[in-house]
Amino acid sequence: MTTSVVITDTSVLINFLVLDQLHVLSQLTEFDFSVTEHVRAEITEHFPEQLQRLSTSELTVCLIKAAILTVEEADNFKKIWEEEYRFKLPFRSFSEFIEKTSE
Repeated sequence: MTTSVVITDTSVLINFLVLDQLHVLSQLTEFDFSVTEHVRAEITEHFPEQLQRLSTSELTVCLIKAAILTVEEADNFKKIWEEEYRFKLPFRSFSEFIEKTSE
């Protein structure tokens, strides 16, 4: 199986770190995640303040499609991000986002 190298930014990692769910990313076997020294330093130094999210929804959809997360689990992540971290995604449920991306 061929893997794609994914260089992650700080915001993506923090989205899963705040939920204590970073380990689920390792289950995406089609991706080889890489973290730059800059990102590693930023997380170490500024973890609580770095709550900007960029491509969290796309990564979460990959986790759903890989059957690592259910839509219900992803929606729970979304709820926590919205209620506790003021990060709002522009849809009600990941099921809607998945439907939009498969059309």
